[in-house]
Amino acid sequence: MKRFVLFLAVVALLSGCGAPGRTARLEVATDLLKTCPVTVAPEDVVVKQLGVAGPAEYEYLGNVLVYDPGNAKLVPADTAYYLAKKAVSEAGGNYLYIMRLEASGGLVRSNYEIAGKILRATDMSPLTSASPLYEPMKEPKKQYTYMKSRDRSEFGGNSFYAGFGYGRILNPIDIPDNIELKYGSMRDGYQWEIGYEYLLHGTPWGFGANFSTFDTRYFVSEEYASGKFQEGTVDIKLHQVGPTASWNKMVMKNWHLSMRLGVGYGWELKTFIPDSVDNPYGIYDSLYGICEKFDAEFSYRFSKVISAGLKLGEMFYYVWGYDPDTARSYSSDFMILTAGPLLRITF
Repeated sequence: MKRFVLFLAVVALLSGCGAPGRTARLEVATDLLKTCPVTVAPEDVVVKQLGVAGPAEYEYLGNVLVYDPGNAKLVPADTAYYLAKKAVSEAGGNYLYIMRLEASGGLVRSNYEIAGKILRATDMSPLTSASPLYEPMKEPKKQYTYMKSRDRSEFGGNSFYAGFGYGRILNPIDIPDNIELKYGSMRDGYQWEIGYEYLLHGTPWGFGANFSTFDTRYFVSEEYASGKFQEGTVDIKLHQVGPTASWNKMVMKNWHLSMRLGVGYGWELKTFIPDSVDNPYGIYDSLYGICEKFDAEFSYRFSKVISAGLKLGEMFYYVWGYDPDTARSYSSDFMILTAGPLLRITF
Protein backbone atom coordinates (compact mmCIF):
# COMPACT_ATOMS: atom_id res chain seq x y z
CA MET A 1 0.00 0.00 0.00
CA LYS A 2 2.81 2.39 0.86
CA ARG A 3 4.47 1.70 -2.50
CA PHE A 4 1.20 2.44 -4.32
CA VAL A 5 0.79 5.77 -2.49
CA LEU A 6 4.40 6.67 -3.28
CA PHE A 7 3.79 5.81 -6.95
CA LEU A 8 0.74 8.09 -7.09
CA ALA A 9 2.73 10.91 -5.47
CA VAL A 10 5.51 10.59 -8.04
CA VAL A 11 3.01 10.57 -10.93
CA ALA A 12 1.30 13.66 -9.53
CA LEU A 13 4.63 15.44 -9.15
CA LEU A 14 5.77 14.63 -12.68
CA SER A 15 2.43 15.64 -14.18
CA GLY A 16 2.51 19.00 -12.37
CA CYS A 17 -0.66 18.34 -10.34
CA GLY A 18 -1.07 20.93 -7.65
CA ALA A 19 1.88 23.03 -8.84
CA PRO A 20 0.80 26.70 -8.86
CA GLY A 21 1.54 28.73 -11.95
CA ARG A 22 2.06 25.73 -14.25
CA THR A 23 0.49 25.90 -17.68
CA ALA A 24 0.21 23.80 -20.81
CA ARG A 25 -0.18 26.87 -23.02
CA LEU A 26 1.92 29.50 -24.64
CA GLU A 27 1.45 32.93 -23.11
CA VAL A 28 0.58 36.19 -24.87
CA ALA A 29 1.65 39.68 -23.77
CA THR A 30 0.70 42.94 -25.49
CA ASP A 31 1.83 46.55 -25.22
CA LEU A 32 -0.87 48.68 -26.87
CA LEU A 33 -0.72 52.35 -27.76
CA LYS A 34 -4.42 52.37 -28.70
CA THR A 35 -7.23 50.01 -29.68
CA CYS A 36 -9.81 50.14 -32.46
CA PRO A 37 -13.04 48.26 -33.17
CA VAL A 38 -12.53 44.71 -34.39
CA THR A 39 -12.70 44.57 -38.20
CA VAL A 40 -11.31 41.12 -39.11
CA ALA A 41 -11.29 37.64 -37.60
CA PRO A 42 -7.94 36.18 -36.46
CA GLU A 43 -7.89 33.93 -39.54
CA ASP A 44 -7.98 36.99 -41.82
CA VAL A 45 -5.05 38.85 -40.23
CA VAL A 46 -2.22 39.35 -42.73
CA VAL A 47 1.18 38.13 -41.50
CA LYS A 48 4.54 39.30 -42.86
CA GLN A 49 8.07 39.00 -41.49
CA LEU A 50 10.91 41.48 -41.20
CA GLY A 51 12.70 41.63 -44.52
CA VAL A 52 9.46 41.68 -46.51
CA ALA A 53 7.87 45.02 -47.43
CA GLY A 54 5.07 46.08 -45.10
CA PRO A 55 1.82 47.87 -46.00
CA ALA A 56 2.00 51.23 -47.75
CA GLU A 57 -0.35 52.94 -45.27
CA TYR A 58 -1.09 51.81 -41.74
CA GLU A 59 -1.82 52.83 -38.18
CA TYR A 60 0.53 51.52 -35.48
CA LEU A 61 -1.48 50.08 -32.56
CA GLY A 62 1.23 48.42 -30.44
CA ASN A 63 3.27 45.24 -29.97
CA VAL A 64 2.49 41.59 -29.27
CA LEU A 65 4.66 38.80 -27.85
CA VAL A 66 3.84 35.08 -27.87
CA TYR A 67 6.22 33.12 -25.67
CA ASP A 68 6.84 29.88 -23.84
CA PRO A 69 6.72 30.52 -20.06
CA GLY A 70 9.14 27.66 -19.57
CA ASN A 71 6.80 24.80 -18.78
CA ALA A 72 4.45 24.78 -21.76
CA LYS A 73 3.93 21.56 -23.62
CA LEU A 74 5.10 21.31 -27.20
CA VAL A 75 2.68 23.46 -29.21
CA PRO A 76 2.32 23.39 -33.03
CA ALA A 77 3.59 26.43 -34.91
CA ASP A 78 0.08 27.10 -36.27
CA THR A 79 -1.13 27.58 -32.70
CA ALA A 80 1.59 30.13 -31.94
CA TYR A 81 0.70 32.08 -35.08
CA TYR A 82 -3.02 31.91 -34.25
CA LEU A 83 -2.43 33.34 -30.76
CA ALA A 84 -0.50 36.24 -32.26
CA LYS A 85 -3.16 36.91 -34.92
CA LYS A 86 -5.90 36.71 -32.29
CA ALA A 87 -4.17 39.42 -30.23
CA VAL A 88 -3.94 41.58 -33.38
CA SER A 89 -7.62 41.08 -34.14
CA GLU A 90 -8.72 41.87 -30.58
CA ALA A 91 -6.72 45.13 -30.66
CA GLY A 92 -8.56 46.19 -33.83
CA GLY A 93 -5.67 45.48 -36.18
CA ASN A 94 -5.59 43.53 -39.41
CA TYR A 95 -1.84 43.17 -40.03
CA LEU A 96 0.90 41.43 -38.01
CA TYR A 97 4.46 42.43 -38.89
CA ILE A 98 6.83 39.95 -37.21
CA MET A 99 10.08 41.52 -35.99
CA ARG A 100 11.50 38.39 -34.30
CA LEU A 101 10.74 34.71 -34.67
CA GLU A 102 12.63 31.99 -32.83
CA ALA A 103 11.98 28.56 -34.23
CA SER A 104 11.48 25.51 -32.08
CA GLY A 105 14.02 22.77 -31.77
CA GLY A 106 16.96 21.44 -29.83
CA LEU A 107 18.11 22.82 -26.52
CA VAL A 108 17.29 26.46 -27.25
CA ARG A 109 13.53 26.30 -26.60
CA SER A 110 10.62 23.93 -27.04
CA ASN A 111 8.19 26.31 -28.78
CA TYR A 112 8.03 29.24 -31.15
CA GLU A 113 8.41 32.74 -29.75
CA ILE A 114 6.87 35.48 -31.88
CA ALA A 115 7.39 39.23 -31.36
CA GLY A 116 5.68 41.60 -33.78
CA LYS A 117 3.97 44.92 -34.40
CA ILE A 118 0.18 45.28 -34.49
CA LEU A 119 -0.95 47.36 -37.45
CA ARG A 120 -4.26 48.59 -38.84
CA ALA A 121 -3.42 48.72 -42.54
CA THR A 122 -5.45 50.93 -44.88
CA ASP A 123 -3.41 50.26 -48.01
CA MET A 124 -2.10 46.72 -48.43
CA SER A 125 0.19 47.54 -51.35
CA PRO A 126 3.88 47.10 -50.44
CA LEU A 127 5.99 49.98 -49.24
CA THR A 128 8.50 51.33 -51.72
CA SER A 129 10.49 53.53 -49.30
CA ALA A 130 11.83 53.44 -45.77
CA SER A 131 9.30 53.55 -42.93
CA PRO A 132 9.29 53.71 -39.11
CA LEU A 133 7.74 50.26 -39.37
CA TYR A 134 11.21 48.76 -39.71
CA GLU A 135 12.63 50.38 -36.57
CA PRO A 136 13.38 47.98 -33.68
CA MET A 137 10.46 47.36 -31.35
CA LYS A 138 10.37 47.38 -27.59
CA GLU A 139 8.94 44.00 -26.72
CA PRO A 140 6.17 43.63 -24.14
CA LYS A 141 7.25 42.29 -20.79
CA LYS A 142 6.60 38.64 -20.11
CA GLN A 143 4.00 38.56 -17.37
CA TYR A 144 4.44 35.22 -15.61
CA THR A 145 5.70 33.94 -12.28
CA TYR A 146 6.57 30.30 -12.93
CA MET A 147 9.94 30.89 -14.50
CA LYS A 148 10.94 33.87 -12.37
CA SER A 149 11.82 31.56 -9.50
CA ARG A 150 13.49 29.12 -11.88
CA ASP A 151 15.03 31.43 -14.45
CA ARG A 152 18.65 30.50 -15.12
CA SER A 153 19.21 32.80 -18.09
CA GLU A 154 20.61 35.66 -16.00
CA PHE A 155 23.72 35.28 -13.92
CA GLY A 156 25.84 37.50 -11.76
CA GLY A 157 27.31 37.90 -8.31
CA ASN A 158 29.89 35.77 -6.55
CA SER A 159 30.94 32.55 -8.23
CA PHE A 160 33.27 29.80 -6.97
CA TYR A 161 34.48 26.96 -9.16
CA ALA A 162 36.68 23.88 -8.97
CA GLY A 163 37.97 21.63 -11.73
CA PHE A 164 40.05 18.50 -12.20
CA GLY A 165 41.28 16.80 -15.34
CA TYR A 166 43.99 15.65 -17.71
CA GLY A 167 46.96 17.73 -18.81
CA ARG A 168 49.64 17.27 -21.44
CA ILE A 169 52.88 19.18 -22.03
CA LEU A 170 53.02 20.08 -25.73
CA ASN A 171 56.48 21.51 -26.22
CA PRO A 172 59.53 19.18 -26.50
CA ILE A 173 61.36 18.31 -23.27
CA ASP A 174 65.10 17.85 -23.48
CA ILE A 175 66.82 15.38 -21.17
CA PRO A 176 70.57 14.74 -20.88
CA ASP A 177 72.07 11.79 -22.74
CA ASN A 178 73.01 10.08 -19.48
CA ILE A 179 69.38 9.89 -18.31
CA GLU A 180 67.02 7.19 -19.63
CA LEU A 181 63.23 7.21 -19.17
CA LYS A 182 62.29 3.78 -17.76
CA TYR A 183 58.51 4.15 -17.41
CA GLY A 184 55.87 6.78 -16.87
CA SER A 185 55.33 9.88 -18.99
CA MET A 186 57.24 13.13 -19.03
CA ARG A 187 54.33 14.85 -20.77
CA ASP A 188 51.08 13.47 -19.34
CA GLY A 189 49.77 14.39 -15.94
CA TYR A 190 46.76 15.71 -14.08
CA GLN A 191 45.65 19.26 -13.39
CA TRP A 192 43.32 20.74 -10.82
CA GLU A 193 42.23 24.27 -10.03
CA ILE A 194 40.05 26.39 -7.79
CA GLY A 195 38.92 29.93 -8.44
CA TYR A 196 36.65 32.84 -7.62
CA GLU A 197 34.86 35.24 -9.96
CA TYR A 198 32.61 38.22 -9.51
CA LEU A 199 30.21 38.37 -12.46
CA LEU A 200 28.91 41.86 -13.15
CA HIS A 201 25.09 41.95 -13.38
CA GLY A 202 23.77 43.02 -16.76
CA THR A 203 27.14 42.61 -18.50
CA PRO A 204 29.08 39.61 -19.86
CA TRP A 205 32.20 40.55 -17.89
CA GLY A 206 33.70 39.22 -14.69
CA PHE A 207 36.94 39.29 -12.73
CA GLY A 208 38.51 37.20 -9.99
CA ALA A 209 41.46 34.99 -9.07
CA ASN A 210 42.61 31.46 -9.82
CA PHE A 211 44.99 28.87 -8.38
CA SER A 212 45.96 25.80 -10.43
CA THR A 213 48.46 22.94 -10.32
CA PHE A 214 49.79 20.53 -12.94
CA ASP A 215 51.61 17.39 -11.79
CA THR A 216 53.53 14.75 -13.79
CA ARG A 217 55.69 11.88 -12.50
CA TYR A 218 58.04 9.40 -14.22
CA PHE A 219 60.86 6.95 -13.40
CA VAL A 220 64.39 7.40 -14.80
CA SER A 221 67.82 5.80 -14.71
CA GLU A 222 70.89 8.06 -14.56
CA GLU A 223 74.42 6.99 -15.49
CA TYR A 224 77.42 8.84 -14.03
CA ALA A 225 80.85 9.26 -15.65
CA SER A 226 82.24 6.67 -13.24
CA GLY A 227 79.84 4.10 -14.70
CA LYS A 228 77.62 4.07 -11.62
CA PHE A 229 73.86 4.02 -12.12
CA GLN A 230 71.19 5.66 -10.03
CA GLU A 231 67.47 5.19 -10.49
CA GLY A 232 64.63 7.24 -9.08
CA THR A 233 61.34 9.02 -9.52
CA VAL A 234 61.09 12.53 -10.93
CA ASP A 235 58.06 14.52 -9.78
CA ILE A 236 57.35 17.87 -11.45
CA LYS A 237 54.72 20.21 -10.04
CA LEU A 238 53.81 23.45 -11.80
CA HIS A 239 51.79 25.97 -9.80
CA GLN A 240 50.05 29.17 -10.86
CA VAL A 241 48.18 31.89 -8.97
CA GLY A 242 46.94 35.25 -10.17
CA PRO A 243 44.05 37.49 -11.25
CA THR A 244 41.62 36.59 -14.03
CA ALA A 245 39.19 38.37 -16.34
CA SER A 246 36.26 36.54 -17.93
CA TRP A 247 33.56 36.83 -20.57
CA ASN A 248 30.27 34.98 -19.96
CA LYS A 249 27.18 34.33 -22.04
CA MET A 250 24.10 32.09 -22.07
CA VAL A 251 24.48 30.57 -25.55
CA MET A 252 21.52 28.20 -25.27
CA LYS A 253 18.73 27.70 -22.80
CA ASN A 254 20.45 26.95 -19.46
CA TRP A 255 23.82 26.47 -21.20
CA HIS A 256 26.60 28.81 -20.12
CA LEU A 257 29.78 29.64 -22.04
CA SER A 258 32.66 31.28 -20.18
CA MET A 259 36.09 32.30 -21.43
CA ARG A 260 38.66 33.15 -18.78
CA LEU A 261 42.14 34.67 -19.13
CA GLY A 262 44.67 34.99 -16.32
CA VAL A 263 48.26 36.11 -15.98
CA GLY A 264 50.09 35.62 -12.71
CA TYR A 265 52.89 34.12 -10.71
CA GLY A 266 54.15 30.65 -11.66
CA TRP A 267 56.67 28.32 -10.14
CA GLU A 268 58.07 24.83 -10.75
CA LEU A 269 58.95 22.37 -8.00
CA LYS A 270 61.03 19.47 -9.30
CA THR A 271 61.76 16.55 -7.00
CA PHE A 272 64.09 13.60 -7.65
CA ILE A 273 63.63 10.72 -5.20
CA PRO A 274 66.42 8.13 -5.59
CA ASP A 275 65.33 4.51 -5.48
CA SER A 276 67.98 3.70 -2.90
CA VAL A 277 67.98 2.76 0.74
CA ASP A 278 71.26 4.59 1.22
CA ASN A 279 69.87 7.87 -0.15
CA PRO A 280 66.08 7.88 0.26
CA TYR A 281 65.70 11.65 0.33
CA GLY A 282 64.61 13.76 -2.60
CA ILE A 283 66.68 16.35 -4.41
CA TYR A 284 64.71 19.51 -5.02
CA ASP A 285 64.92 22.18 -7.68
CA SER A 286 62.76 25.32 -7.68
CA LEU A 287 62.21 27.78 -10.52
CA TYR A 288 60.03 30.90 -10.39
CA GLY A 289 58.51 33.13 -13.07
CA ILE A 290 55.23 33.95 -14.78
CA CYS A 291 52.31 31.95 -16.09
CA GLU A 292 49.55 32.72 -18.61
CA LYS A 293 46.34 30.69 -18.41
CA PHE A 294 43.27 30.54 -20.66
CA ASP A 295 40.11 28.41 -20.19
CA ALA A 296 36.92 27.90 -22.21
CA GLU A 297 34.12 26.51 -20.03
CA PHE A 298 30.82 25.09 -21.33
CA SER A 299 28.46 24.18 -18.51
CA TYR A 300 24.80 23.45 -17.81
CA ARG A 301 22.96 25.40 -15.11
CA PHE A 302 20.95 22.96 -13.02
CA SER A 303 19.75 25.87 -10.88
CA LYS A 304 20.65 29.48 -10.20
CA VAL A 305 23.32 28.22 -7.80
CA ILE A 306 24.81 25.04 -9.29
CA SER A 307 26.42 24.57 -12.71
CA ALA A 308 28.55 21.73 -14.04
CA GLY A 309 30.27 21.16 -17.34
CA LEU A 310 33.53 20.72 -19.21
CA LYS A 311 36.48 23.01 -19.76
CA LEU A 312 39.36 23.12 -22.22
CA GLY A 313 42.38 25.21 -21.39
CA GLU A 314 46.01 25.97 -21.90
CA MET A 315 48.76 27.14 -19.58
CA PHE A 316 52.13 28.63 -20.50
CA TYR A 317 54.88 28.76 -17.88
CA TYR A 318 58.17 30.59 -18.19
CA VAL A 319 60.30 30.04 -15.08
CA TRP A 320 63.94 30.62 -14.31
CA GLY A 321 66.48 30.11 -11.54
CA TYR A 322 70.10 30.62 -10.43
CA ASP A 323 72.64 28.05 -9.29
CA PRO A 324 75.04 29.71 -6.78
CA ASP A 325 77.48 26.78 -6.95
CA THR A 326 78.11 27.24 -10.67
CA ALA A 327 76.99 30.89 -10.97
CA ARG A 328 74.73 29.77 -13.82
CA SER A 329 71.29 31.09 -14.70
CA TYR A 330 68.87 28.72 -16.39
CA SER A 331 65.21 28.68 -17.41
CA SER A 332 62.40 26.38 -18.54
CA ASP A 333 59.15 26.86 -20.42
CA PHE A 334 56.07 24.63 -20.54
CA MET A 335 53.04 24.78 -22.83
CA ILE A 336 50.29 22.61 -21.33
CA LEU A 337 46.87 21.65 -22.74
CA THR A 338 44.21 20.70 -20.17
CA ALA A 339 40.70 19.22 -20.26
CA GLY A 340 38.28 18.01 -17.62
CA PRO A 341 35.04 18.53 -15.67
CA LEU A 342 34.26 21.66 -13.67
CA LEU A 343 31.74 22.47 -10.93
CA ARG A 344 30.54 26.04 -10.29
CA ILE A 345 28.54 27.54 -7.40
CA THR A 346 27.07 31.05 -7.83
CA PHE A 347 25.48 33.22 -5.14
